[in-house]
Amino acid sequence: MKKAISIILLFSCCFALYSCNYTYHDLEKSSINEYIDLVNKSHIGHSDVEIDHPDFFLPSNAFLTDYAYSEGMYFWREDDMLRGLSTTSVRPDISFIYLRYEDETYTEAKAFMLEKIKSYGDKRYLYGDYVFYENANFIEFKKTRRFPEQFTMACYNDSNNTLIFIGMYSGTLRGGSCLEKRYLDDIDGNWISFLDTYYGEVYDFSK
Repeated sequence: MKKAISIILLFSCCFALYSCNYTYHDLEKSSINEYIDLVNKSHIGHSDVEIDHPDFFLPSNAFLTDYAYSEGMYFWREDDMLRGLSTTSVRPDISFIYLRYEDETYTEAKAFMLEKIKSYGDKRYLYGDYVFYENANFIEFKKTRRFPEQFTMACYNDSNNTLIFIGMYSGTLRGGSCLEKRYLDDIDGNWISFLDTYYGEVYDFSK
């Protein structure tokens, strides 16, 4: 009996150690200043799947400081998961930046964004006056396109002088996509619902 208990305890300890090495719990960042500091110092983002890496997410490493915004917000979340195991995250990882500008600065910032972030194809995704397009730099870096399961996108809204950058990862490391099937089958027809479902807690695109 003692030997059996010892074996059980040993197994429990090993599992606990394994879990400590591989378990991540709802990582989340929401400070744009902290993100700017990270980019300035290390030229990287918080995400380990590059969905907020400035080279594949923003027009440039210095974009957030080169063009002064009147309002700005950053958000990144990596959901609970087990590294190395075939598990599916409850929600996809997301990244998000919202920037609003005065008229002249908006014109300059938008022009720079369109110059540095080329669109993958001519497709545009609309939510009211918000115009989204896929970031070709991200696709070129990844050497593959897995939209809408993995992407970064740029967005502009001329009616309120707003630029937005979004990213998402939902895929292979977690044992498959955790997106709803309707988005995988028809992202075009469900684009507004897609944004509301996965980014609605961060930003209200109806305003």
